[in-house]
Amino acid sequence: MEHRREIDGLRAVAVIPVIFFHAGQSLFAGGFLGVDIFFVISGYLITSILIEDSRRGDVSLRRFYERRVRRIVPMLYLVMALCAVGGWFLMLPDQLENLGQSIVATTLFSNNLLLAATTGYWDVSIALKPLVHSWSLGVEEQFYLLLPWLFLLVRSPAARRAWLAGVAVASLALALVLTRHIPLAAFYLSPLRFWEIATGALCAGRLRAQASVRSDILAALGLALIVVAMTGAAMARLVPLPLVWIVLAVGGTVLFLHAGSDRRGPGRLLAWPPIVLLGLISYSAYLWHQPVFAFARMISREPPLPATLSALVPAILALSYASWRWIERPCRDAERVGTRTLLWGVGAASLLLVGLGLALHFGRGFPARLFPRAPDGFSGSYIDYNRQAFRYRADRFVGDRPVRLLVVGNSFGRDIVNIVREGWGERRIAIVYRDDLDVCSFRDGDPAVRKLVSTANVLFFNGAGGRGQQACVSEGIAWAKRGGRQILFFGTKSFGTNINWLATVPRAHRTLLLNRPDPAVMRHEGLIVQRVPADHYVSLMRPIMIGGKVPFTDEQGRLLSGDTTHLTRAGARYLARYLRADPKLRRALG
Repeated sequence: MEHRREIDGLRAVAVIPVIFFHAGQSLFAGGFLGVDIFFVISGYLITSILIEDSRRGDVSLRRFYERRVRRIVPMLYLVMALCAVGGWFLMLPDQLENLGQSIVATTLFSNNLLLAATTGYWDVSIALKPLVHSWSLGVEEQFYLLLPWLFLLVRSPAARRAWLAGVAVASLALALVLTRHIPLAAFYLSPLRFWEIATGALCAGRLRAQASVRSDILAALGLALIVVAMTGAAMARLVPLPLVWIVLAVGGTVLFLHAGSDRRGPGRLLAWPPIVLLGLISYSAYLWHQPVFAFARMISREPPLPATLSALVPAILALSYASWRWIERPCRDAERVGTRTLLWGVGAASLLLVGLGLALHFGRGFPARLFPRAPDGFSGSYIDYNRQAFRYRADRFVGDRPVRLLVVGNSFGRDIVNIVREGWGERRIAIVYRDDLDVCSFRDGDPAVRKLVSTANVLFFNGAGGRGQQACVSEGIAWAKRGGRQILFFGTKSFGTNINWLATVPRAHRTLLLNRPDPAVMRHEGLIVQRVPADHYVSLMRPIMIGGKVPFTDEQGRLLSGDTTHLTRAGARYLARYLRADPKLRRALG
């Protein structure tokens, strides 16, 4: 297959925006589209090789997958192993447990599926996940599990193109439907991404445009569409749907692949040796940049500025060049690394990585690395502690305790249950917790729900509901007053955007470590304050803040939150200690 240097240059055009996007540079807010460009290029190149093999009557599954292993696995495994080492020393238990899951999923080329399944409340911040970017490898390799079989089972080139076109159309249609309904999960699901790789595959084997002024214009138009897509995605004002910009970027890439040439026009510019070299090391650069940024964020007490992370890019590129030269290239050369050596090495490394990942998962991040063992072990530090509130999920109050407390809310509501349990106990308080009700349930609930609500003499709500429920706050307060009930609305909480830097602090100096709360959380807190009268509002953060910052460890150095938002047992006890002084809570709970 003819080597096209302008495609190496196009790889550089793709990888640089991705890197600066992950560095947080606003100018490159549309840089995530670089991954979509990679998908199209990959589909084009891999299918071109299969077409050549097919023309010779020599399509081989063994050779195809060996090429993929040589291209992808050695560098990927090195990065994963080093991430595990860095995580052991720099990650808190929750994050290290999550890294273990990612190592297993990435080894099995399914991290995209893990991310789609776990995106949500309990997810570790994307910026702190060293392997989050491996989702794209999962999408590619899931497609390539199927592609060579198409060449083995379908002999006619026209029929193969028809199959690929069908896959592309069905995948794009699915993406159009599901992206609106489950945007976060849809971002990672391979069936919704196959159309991009299939589009690149459809370009392979087609006649390229003859070098001419017309082809130069088409190639320039392709690059212009890529720039427009990235700019539009960064602004996201006229058309906020990311799929529109993805389609533009894919279309621009197709035009360039069809019309570009390394001998003239814009293709000649991208074939400039420094740009080509950047394209050659793009895979290593893609693998290295996210772990470097993630660990830089972990060790920073304040969120690093985009300029700070961007200053690491030259070092990332130098590291990428070294790994390309001394790892990527040798492993792709069958004369330097034989097939048997490669397969035995990859097989052994795969087993080791899966075993390591499972150990980190089942060991729950090995908290003893960082914290002394508490009398109750580490059970008060995990999600399980928050979920203990489900024991109080009931349809009615039992017993004759004077305080009948109904707590309504999501996992933050469960934190409120735990604060009450740890700070007030249950001798005088009967607790019912419901995560299926809202601030309007006193009015809109079915008869059983309204009966439950009416039998409570104290009602705690996590937040103040959505914008459409704002009227229910005032109505609920008036309703509670008429019935002699106490009703309180609780604010949200944030213990910062990163608490991993605790791992860099000696145990003797971990008392009352402070972070700035997440600005987005504070803005949300402000909205709740606007919706709720002061005598019915309880802030969970203001009582414990010190000089505008919030502690995320107590006086004994115990974590108040394992994930920056939900409480550990130590966190519930710490907040309860301060909240007991709140006259509104004293009046409600005694």
